[in-house]
Amino acid sequence: MKPPALKELITAFSREQKEKVYVQHKLKEKSAEVKQMIADGGYIYVCGATSMGKQVRDELELALGSADYLERLKTEQRYVEELW
Repeated sequence: MKPPALKELITAFSREQKEKVYVQHKLKEKSAEVKQMIADGGYIYVCGATSMGKQVRDELELALGSADYLERLKTEQRYVEELW
C-alpha cells in the first residue's frame, strides 16, 4: 500500500498579483472538491492570520454543511490551524 500523498495544494496570494486572491475565495470556488477530498479522508492545514482563519472556518462550515463536522475533523486532527 502506498503512503498518503499530497493530492492537491490550493494556494491563494493576496500580495503577489494585481488582483487579491484570498483562501476563503478559493474554498468557495472549490467547495465541492474540498468536500469530496474530506469525504475521501483528506486533511486541511490552514496557516495565517487569525482573522483569515475565522473566514476559512466559516467557508468550510458552509462547504461541509455543518459546524459539528468541522469540529469532528479537528478532533481527528484532519483539520489543523496555525494562526497568529
